[in-house]
Amino acid sequence: MSGVDLEDARGRLAAHWGAAPPLGEVYVAHRERVVFATRDPAGRRVVVKADVDPDRLAREVAVTRAASAAIRVPAVVAHLPGLLVMSWVGGDPVVAASPDEHWAAVAGALRRLHDTAPIAGLPSFLESGGGIAESRDWWAGIAAWLDRERRRCQDRGAPPAEVLNPLCDLAAAGFAGQPTPPMRLLHGDADSFHWRCDPATRAVTAIDLGDAGVGDPAWDLVVLTHWNDTRLPAVLDGYGADAATRARLGQLYEPYRTLRHLAAINWLVDHGYDPTPTVEELTRVSRCRPR
Repeated sequence: MSGVDLEDARGRLAAHWGAAPPLGEVYVAHRERVVFATRDPAGRRVVVKADVDPDRLAREVAVTRAASAAIRVPAVVAHLPGLLVMSWVGGDPVVAASPDEHWAAVAGALRRLHDTAPIAGLPSFLESGGGIAESRDWWAGIAAWLDRERRRCQDRGAPPAEVLNPLCDLAAAGFAGQPTPPMRLLHGDADSFHWRCDPATRAVTAIDLGDAGVGDPAWDLVVLTHWNDTRLPAVLDGYGADAATRARLGQLYEPYRTLRHLAAINWLVDHGYDPTPTVEELTRVSRCRPR
C-alpha cells in the first residue's frame, strides 16, 4: 500500500479546481492520511482529506450524507477517488474543561445518530474501525480484536505485563456471555475531539465519520468519555439513557475502555506517534480497578 503525500493531494485538487489551493493548518499527516485546511475557489474555508483507502472516504461521504437528516455534519464539497473536500466546521472542540451542557449536547446528537437507520451495505464497525473482517457475531469479533491488540502490546512491552494482563483478563470476562447488543449506526470514533459545539446555541456538529459502521451503541458512549469518565453522568442524561442502558454500560464500560486504549497504543506506534500518554492513562485505570 503506497502512502499519501500532502503536495500530491494539493496538486490533484489544483487540477480539479483549476487553481492551486492555499495551504492552511495541517491537522493530520502520516502515511495513510493527510488532512489540511484550505479555501475553495470561492474563498470558503474547507477541509481536505487524502486517504490511501478510497473506500474509507466513500464510506465517510455516504454516512455523512445519511446522518445529516438527524445531526449536524459538514457538507460534502467534492469527492474524488482518494480525496474528499468538506466544509469547515466552526465552534469549540469538546474538551475536559467544557461544561456538562456541551457533553450532554454531544450525547443527544449521538442518540439521534444511533436512532438513524444504517445505510445499505454499511459494514460492521468491527470491520470499518477494528479491522476484524467477516465477523458476523459481535462478541466473537470483539474477542478477536482484544486478543490481537493484547498480543501486539505484549510484543511492544507497553503497557507492562502487570498492567496489561489483568486489564485484558477483566475485559475478556466482561465481554463473555453478553447478549447480542442492539446493532445501530455508530460514529465509531466518537472521541470528544470529533465534535464541535457552538458556545452560543450549544448546537453540536460531528466530524470525521470515516470509521462509521454498525455496532453496539455503548461503544460510542465509552469512546466519548474514555479520557473523561467523570462526564459520564452528564452524557447518560443527555443521551436519555434508560435504566437498562445504564446497567449495560456499567458492565461494559471498563472492558470497552481497555480495548479502545490498547488499540490506540498500537495505532499510535504504527503511525509514528508517542503512545506514552495513553500508556500512562491505561496504567492509571489499572490502579483504579476493583481489587
